[in-house]
Amino acid sequence: MMHVRVQGQALWVGEDAYPLSRVTSTRPQVERPPERSWTISRFIFLLLALAYLAITIDTSNQSALNVTLMAAGPIALPLLFLIGLYQLRAGLRRKTLHKLIIETASSRTIVVTSHDSRQISSLRKAIHNPRAEFAIQVENAHFGDKIAQYGDHNTGKRVGL
Repeated sequence: MMHVRVQGQALWVGEDAYPLSRVTSTRPQVERPPERSWTISRFIFLLLALAYLAITIDTSNQSALNVTLMAAGPIALPLLFLIGLYQLRAGLRRKTLHKLIIETASSRTIVVTSHDSRQISSLRKAIHNPRAEFAIQVENAHFGDKIAQYGDHNTGKRVGL
């Protein structure tokens, strides 16, 4: 469980503090999962590729490639099918992520990521109200920073995943 709060002129995400006096602006950002049709079409393409491989294995041909396919096929084809099935399930279950981006004079950072847009909206309002005291508890928090910064694009602490 991660505690996110605005208290004492600072935004607290767990034990990390962001002074509100240095925050120049905030904005929400929405990350939508890929279209369901795209996820399903990728799985169908995988099924067609696996079917093609299964059909093209010729037991009468003794070429090196065919011998390798005959040896690895009974293990590799079901394994690739299970991996594709897992990716299909994961792709269809992805939810929309709502992010809170805070900007300071020197950088832009994604501070909080949640599936609930109301949490992001309430937190954003509390940051812009100097007298606000605000706190939320986020279930299923990812502890530890996940930071990947390339130019002005970065991801900050991901919460609620």
